[in-house]
Amino acid sequence: MSIQSFAKQTEIDTSLIAGEWMCTQEIKNNNVFIQSTDQYYENGTYFSDSKIQFGNDVKTIHTQMKTKSAWALDEHQTLIFTKTKLLKVDSDDKTYEKALEKEYEQFPNAQAKILELSKKKMRLEVVKPFKVLEPIECTRK
Repeated sequence: MSIQSFAKQTEIDTSLIAGEWMCTQEIKNNNVFIQSTDQYYENGTYFSDSKIQFGNDVKTIHTQMKTKSAWALDEHQTLIFTKTKLLKVDSDDKTYEKALEKEYEQFPNAQAKILELSKKKMRLEVVKPFKVLEPIECTRK
């Protein structure tokens, strides 16, 4: 089944999304690896605790951050994140840390298309604020 047909043919039960997920995303062309524990509550609250690592052979930057958002599912089976707040950010590169803070101020909303969803697995494609080709792969904790 193609991604488009999944979104068109499947009416998603939001209770399948609610719960705690362990997620990873690897963005190869930027040498970025993200691991997060994401908690979706049925009341529409979302928390994420992420570890981000990126760099090259010369330097690797490690960052931890926590965010809180409101989440909802739109009619296109896309997760909509609004009112995102950066609760905590700690990086071994303070310039990157400041850039993240600014980015979350500028772009408090995000969207991720659901590519796949079951009781144990969820795959997402980030489409806003920036489209990312590599999916986020999640397994239920």
